[in-house]
Amino acid sequence: RDTFFSTLESEVSKAVFINFLKLSDVISSDKIKISVFDIRGRRIFENSYIASSEFNQAVTLNAIQSGMYLVTVNDGNNQATKKIVIE
Repeated sequence: RDTFFSTLESEVSKAVFINFLKLSDVISSDKIKISVFDIRGRRIFENSYIASSEFNQAVTLNAIQSGMYLVTVNDGNNQATKKIVIE
């Protein structure tokens, strides 16, 4: 599987909406960790959330500059990373 989540970047605010694809098939833990890294690999955001069968999470990144970032989602056994662009 290439990735188990999708992202949607808000054009109004610096928020990233994270939606899982077929969550019951891929999540193997009761916690999900979301991390955001800048292009140099510096972690600029990290938080853990309780997993649910319909997990959707908005991550607000108010204090960051426009540019390319990497969003990593980890459930303990699975990890996926997607590139996002904040304008």
